[in-house]
Amino acid sequence: MRNRVNFRVVRLVTLLSDILLVNLAFMAAYVVRYQLEWIRPVTFYEPYSDYVGQQLLLTLLIMLTFSQTNVWARRRGELWIDELSRVGYGAAAALALMTMITFFVQPLVFSRLLLLWAYVFIIVFLSLARLLRRLVLSLLYQRGIGVDYVLVIGAGEVGRGVIRTFLARPDLGYRAVGYLDDGASENNIGSGRIPHLGASTDLPRILQEWPQVHTIFIALPARMHEHTAQLVRLAHESGVRPLIVPDLFELSLNRVQFTNM
Repeated sequence: MRNRVNFRVVRLVTLLSDILLVNLAFMAAYVVRYQLEWIRPVTFYEPYSDYVGQQLLLTLLIMLTFSQTNVWARRRGELWIDELSRVGYGAAAALALMTMITFFVQPLVFSRLLLLWAYVFIIVFLSLARLLRRLVLSLLYQRGIGVDYVLVIGAGEVGRGVIRTFLARPDLGYRAVGYLDDGASENNIGSGRIPHLGASTDLPRILQEWPQVHTIFIALPARMHEHTAQLVRLAHESGVRPLIVPDLFELSLNRVQFTNM
């Protein structure tokens, strides 16, 4: 698959920063519980070293639940609140497992209130990190850094909608190098910011001329399903990811969820 480095870098940075922030959240929870003594005063002081094992266990459980609940799967166009809900669900699942393990193991040192504070700080730290990531990626995309170059196939209403979405939403990280029509003159988009590169039958030539193209959006009429299948096959053979945009009446592309799998 072409041009996957940028996505892998973003995923790796997110994973490493999450692990770091989870540990910082646990440390902050310890400070709040045993030094600041918020909500409830401490009856028996416990040194931080006694909680290191639980901190490492929580980190491992967070990695497990985040991977299983697709927290680290970047979904283009996803709302921040939706991303935050996935983080909260994954963290809650990890803490539930942590509570079950401590129930059976019965460690000498354990504080439910500390875990509660850890959950709060995990949500706060990771939500702020997600906001920062969105801001940084948006600024980079606007400067053409790290974008995925795409090709749109289809010049009908759906194809025009895809192109309008790319132009209006640079934060998605897609940059269209051009579009191919389906051979129908009435579907011509005309001159604009996205150039016309030929017909859909020119796909093999275009992919050779544009080796940086990572994804093709196929927005052909439903009646051209055989041609669509042929384009999908060509895309796979060329190492390009094909995404088929449904030809639905009054399709609202703003509600289509772009993903980067």
